[in-house]
This record gives sequence, C-alpha cells and structure tokens, in this order.
Amino acid sequence: MDLALMDLRRYAIDNRVEIRFVDPGSDSLCMIDSKGLVKIPTNAQNIRVEDVLATADGFEIIGQDKPRKLTRGQLVQAIAETFKKRGFAAAAKDEDD
Repeated sequence: MDLALMDLRRYAIDNRVEIRFVDPGSDSLCMIDSKGLVKIPTNAQNIRVEDVLATADGFEIIGQDKPRKLTRGQLVQAIAETFKKRGFAAAAKDEDD
C-alpha cells in the first residue's frame, strides 16, 4: 500500500486526528484536519499537496492523546491496520484489480 491523499483523509476522519507532513526540500507544511479538510499555509498557495505527500518522510499525528511522530512506513502500516479493522481493505484491493 502506498500513501494516497484520500487514504490520509479517511484515516484522519475515522480516527479524529490531525495529520501534519512537510516537504523536506522546501519545508512546505500541509495538514489534514479531523474532518478530512486539507490545509496549507497562505504563503504556500502554489504547492501541490500530492507533491508534498510524495516527498514527506515524517508525519505527526495529533489527537486527544500525546502527538505521535511516524515514519512513512509506520503510517502506511497504521492506515492498513485501521482499514482492515473497519473492512476497507477488501474494497481498496478490489479497486486496484
């Protein structure tokens, strides 16, 4: 499973968390709030969130608990586990076929 923006949005909504990630080359910060809305700073309106997501290697998950920092691999695993528990894994697999 690779990280897709829609998967991050679904994960944020289902778990009621914010997800923050940064493009290491430009320090462009993107955030997905607990309602699945993507937010970028007003001074970075020319960036594409998908491009930032493709290069981001660290993610901060902010919920009711203490913020967690995850690597790309850890986040992919967390999303896959959450989707499997909720029954999304089969649907996502069928879409790829």
